[in-house]
Amino acid sequence: MLQKQKGFGSVVGKTTLKLRLVFAGHETRHNSYNSRKATELNFIEKIRNLEKTLNRWKRRNLTFRGKINIVKTLGLSKLIYNTSVLIIPEQLIKEINSIIFNFIWDEKPSKIKKSTTIGERKHGGLKMTDFNILNKTLKVAWIPRIKSENVASWKIIANAALERYGGLHFLTNCNYDINTLQVGNLPPFYGDVLKEWQMTKDSIRSVTPSLMKR
Repeated sequence: MLQKQKGFGSVVGKTTLKLRLVFAGHETRHNSYNSRKATELNFIEKIRNLEKTLNRWKRRNLTFRGKINIVKTLGLSKLIYNTSVLIIPEQLIKEINSIIFNFIWDEKPSKIKKSTTIGERKHGGLKMTDFNILNKTLKVAWIPRIKSENVASWKIIANAALERYGGLHFLTNCNYDINTLQVGNLPPFYGDVLKEWQMTKDSIRSVTPSLMKR
């Protein structure tokens, strides 16, 4: 839904149309002709808030697991929605990981391997969140929604762009190479979803075969 609001706009001829984008009940601040500003509003502010939140907890004598819980519940939770519906630049993913792991290790070199830190507890890990993996997970989570048979307006643009390949639903059931597909009209977000699905579908198939049949 589009609503008029000062401060954000897209240039139409010589007229500036000022808009606020409300998506799925959540306001996503957006500037259609300034991608840097859009990234700043959608991610930079939240990353700065993440830093402030973790800095407030640094002086407390938290256990290792306590720090991990703070990262998950009070830190990364602020970024999950925007990350699930927008493309986040690679450099910001690295910055977020740097912030949360520096918090865990008190700005010192890590004492154990990262694979152990983020591993499952049943395998001797500590179940810390790696934001890069979280981002991929949130993107791949769109696949069951895409594969569902329900008619949804958000599928129209993606299906039209992928019509030559049978549409979004059909393509996600196939083996493909995102680099060889001619998807110039495909919104970048769906390209990101297809890329992450291509990279992870084989491992997911072995763990959750029901996902592949939807």
